[in-house]
Amino acid sequence: MKTRHTHLFLIFLFFLGMSCDLFNGGNTTTGTLQYNNTTWNAEFPDALGKVASDTLITDTLKLIDVIQYLQTMDVTRDEIDSGITRAEDVNWTVIYQSTEEMLTTHRDFTIELPVGEYKGYRVTQGNRFYWICVIENDTIQIPDFNAYDLPGNSLIIGHLTGDGFYSINEDSIFVKDSDQEALGVFEIRPSVQTMITARMNLIGLVVDSLKFAQDSSYNSIINWILPEGITTMSDFLVEYDE
Repeated sequence: MKTRHTHLFLIFLFFLGMSCDLFNGGNTTTGTLQYNNTTWNAEFPDALGKVASDTLITDTLKLIDVIQYLQTMDVTRDEIDSGITRAEDVNWTVIYQSTEEMLTTHRDFTIELPVGEYKGYRVTQGNRFYWICVIENDTIQIPDFNAYDLPGNSLIIGHLTGDGFYSINEDSIFVKDSDQEALGVFEIRPSVQTMITARMNLIGLVVDSLKFAQDSSYNSIINWILPEGITTMSDFLVEYDE
């Protein structure tokens, strides 16, 4: 039986380095976030081959990137608790906007943010996206959806915290849907430049060879493969320039 998941790539970001807000009497301290993206296979090219042989399926493709339309990315310093927090009680700050469909690893930027602990991340992106995989000596694009019950040109909004992926229910309350999609919590420190690298941890796709050979259809993807010992699809790697 095929397993379907919600996957938002997300791909992830934020935070710091520091200066004072001169237009507010020096009372608001901000920091510079230097943000970039990478993939597990870019950092560890032999990762897929090191996965135990009995866990690999013949029709496994090496995953190297994702192409997506990412409209906005936002962060919040507010707490998000499943079944408790109301959507209107969370304040979001936009850190990235785009009108382009592009590779996840090409979304690098720098932005000033107020200091503090950032506890949540929100992304608004197109429903349709493309896995970029290597098969033998060729690089191919495999189309897929975040939500299979919606049109490809729909916009999908996802929310992540340090402990999972959240949606908003009909009562406008946050509810956790998954532990596998989660990002860390980060602190913005005064007078420190922080570099965030959003790393996609997926290393392989398992595909239905017959359907894939016929038309590279959306139904061709059966599952994903993570490195041994890794449970999250993406992570923030943080460095402070102190």
